Amino acid sequence: MKVVTLALAVSLALLGCGRTNLDQTSPDASACSGALSSCASGCADLSSDPHNCGACGTDCGAQVCSAGACAASCGAGLTDCSGACLELTSDPLNCGGCNVACPSGSVCALGMCTTGGCPTGLTDCNGGCVDVTSDDHDCGACGTACGSGTTCVDGACSCAGGEMACANGCADLASDPLNCGKCGNACGTGLVCDQGMCAKSCSKPLTDCSGACVDLTSNDKNCGKCTVVCGGGQSCDNGQCGCAGATCNGTCVDTASDPKNCGKCGNACPAGEVCSQGQCGMSCGNRLTACGGACVNTNNDDKNCGDCGVACTGGKSCQMGQCRCGAGMRSCNGTCVDVGSNPNHCGNCMTVCGAGEACSQGQCGAACGGGLTRCNGACIDPSKDNANCGGCGVVCTGTATCLGGACICPGNLTQCNGVCVDLTSDAMHCGSCPKACVNGQLCSSSMCATQCAAGQTACGLSCVDEKSDGNNCGACGVRCAGGTFCTNSVCACPNNEMRCNGVCTDTSSDPTACGTCTTVCGATQVCSQSVCTTTCAATLTNCSNACVDLKTNDFDCGACGTQCSGGSVCTNGTCTCQTGFTFCAPGTCVDLKNNARNCGACGTACAPGHLCTGGVCDTACQPGQLMCGAGCADPQTDARNCGGCGNRCPGGQTCQAGTCACPTGEATCNNGCANLQNDNRNCGACGTRCPQGATCTAGVCACPAGDSVCMLGGGGPGGGGGGGGGGGGISACVDLQTNVQSCGACGTRCNMGEVCDKGACKVGCDPGLALCTGSCVDLTSTKQHCGFCSSVCGGNLVCVNSACACPAGTTNCSGQCADLTSGNQNCGACGTACTAGKTCVNSMCQ
Repeated sequence: MKVVTLALAVSLALLGCGRTNLDQTSPDASACSGALSSCASGCADLSSDPHNCGACGTDCGAQVCSAGACAASCGAGLTDCSGACLELTSDPLNCGGCNVACPSGSVCALGMCTTGGCPTGLTDCNGGCVDVTSDDHDCGACGTACGSGTTCVDGACSCAGGEMACANGCADLASDPLNCGKCGNACGTGLVCDQGMCAKSCSKPLTDCSGACVDLTSNDKNCGKCTVVCGGGQSCDNGQCGCAGATCNGTCVDTASDPKNCGKCGNACPAGEVCSQGQCGMSCGNRLTACGGACVNTNNDDKNCGDCGVACTGGKSCQMGQCRCGAGMRSCNGTCVDVGSNPNHCGNCMTVCGAGEACSQGQCGAACGGGLTRCNGACIDPSKDNANCGGCGVVCTGTATCLGGACICPGNLTQCNGVCVDLTSDAMHCGSCPKACVNGQLCSSSMCATQCAAGQTACGLSCVDEKSDGNNCGACGVRCAGGTFCTNSVCACPNNEMRCNGVCTDTSSDPTACGTCTTVCGATQVCSQSVCTTTCAATLTNCSNACVDLKTNDFDCGACGTQCSGGSVCTNGTCTCQTGFTFCAPGTCVDLKNNARNCGACGTACAPGHLCTGGVCDTACQPGQLMCGAGCADPQTDARNCGGCGNRCPGGQTCQAGTCACPTGEATCNNGCANLQNDNRNCGACGTRCPQGATCTAGVCACPAGDSVCMLGGGGPGGGGGGGGGGGGISACVDLQTNVQSCGACGTRCNMGEVCDKGACKVGCDPGLALCTGSCVDLTSTKQHCGFCSSVCGGNLVCVNSACACPAGTTNCSGQCADLTSGNQNCGACGTACTAGKTCVNSMCQ
């Protein structure tokens, strides 16, 4: 929440939401309350003030200030108010909209001014209803602001990336000379902090950067050389700052969902549209939710976990819509830690080891046992520790796992800029790390193409097998998390494990879920055969209070902490591959019959564009194809080699009989192809944009049944043909029966605290209706609130009995309902398009 004191209300009204008065006299520090800082220009919120962004005097210029950093656009859940990125659900000066101030005596709750007090679970902090368990400005209590680098988790300010919250800010106890080994332990003059201990010099391969011993190959604050900081979401990999995806104006972006860079850098979606899988549109695709114009999967999006703006911090990841710690980790004060080795949480969250002591297998002691290595007071195995892989401070990132002292990507993935990617399907790394597909092309079998190969599905710009792809399991965007894997289009836990809070858990041995997901063993107890007790059964071994069978346990195979990975399982104390799979370096079980990187034998890779069938790589092009570069291409249909190698079709055109042209039934609009019959941006004619919420059918814009066209922000009735309007408003479909901004008639606003029910402003909703964003709606049939508030049915899906479904006679094809009997793009089956000169009649191209 961005709460500003009443002393600034006048200046905010004059200068626009979120800006401080740059002409006012600089106040004393005590005059700036809450999360405001005293700058030369006055009291400023450094998290959102574009003239004092992150620090006093830092001006963002043409950019915005988002979460204390200048950026091209605001982060998820924030709105651009004259350059300040604000959260409008609880700001009494910007409640539900920029410069919308709540009257005296009311509060801002969920984006609406009300006199009824804050809802249950929220606290009134200076007129704004906030969640003190997660609000950075009011963390734990009103006015308790989290300092630089920290965020509010479970009502306490926590640091990210495994750092500790010390008196002088977040600190890496392994290298911080002011907090070496523990908070407040400062190294003397001439000494450095080396792996949590003060020393005369840094041990190899670490480098002395102002008294901190760091690894220049992976340290985000000292990348390649001291003081080189990776910004804009970049991470340090092999001594260079880089992004896992696209880099736009120096900032890492996800072009699959960024509305400012949708599909490619600089491609901004028009007002009212969202970015879904790299394409601008009026609604999100199947199973995705619109968060700030970006279509994301709230089941696994770390920035929007369970709901828009809910970010996972403290090392947690989003699993099944909830922020959870990974396997073997516990949440201590909002941060995920390994209580088996962490000296500040040794054995449990409360036990702190003394000066000079280390934490070894949950016990404080003078030295490490069991052949473990000491790193920052923690006793670890550098051959398999993801935070100290091969050496102290070497962190495995991007889903990579530490195996044999090296960071290895799972499955058939390759590490590119510190992130594991699939070179066979990743459009940003298609065939090799630096190779990105352009012009909205797909990545299929390591080659950029205009369509996916048989048996594959287009998910964004990637061609995947939904039966086995862990990031698109059963449907696009469904990512297997919490230790699950994708088998037959379903995310499942291995062996007999149970899913507890979204994480696969062995309830027979896990002391945090012993027997049941909610049973937690005491500090001195172990979990043995699903029961909390004091000792393990005779045939089991105590591994961090978990009683396991070292012969069969995948996390402790042969010895405590030896984890099987790469698809292997524990058999007789050894990690082995399942029947039909072979163990190939670097530590992955593969099927040699169909693995293009290990075809027939480990290390035998097929050339880009060639498939592995029966353990043999395709060696020759099929009749009628040409060898273009390293792969085969059909010059009759390949848009990159249309009529001959290297002849690319522009603007969404396809290759038809060796000639570039728009698909049948589409027209050329602004150098691109558009179906004038159903394109909301070119409905009936190029440039004719449908109102927001309307659907283009047979070349005519139509609102959902019962809706009327009104001007949002303009106050009057809207026209039926365009998306814009006078006075800065936009034309949109509005249900006059439920819309609180246009209740009964366009522009008729209900009073504060009222709702719109059946076209009339009332105090509450009638029985059977639910209050969603100020409107009374029927959750069983409302497209924008289907089953739950803000659960939107994408595309042309409708809401039937609280579930999104296609109308009778149509089929769901990647989030769009299509008539397979007459649709040229989906004739007889989803994805079956009729070629040039043919039309779909009775499910057949004729």
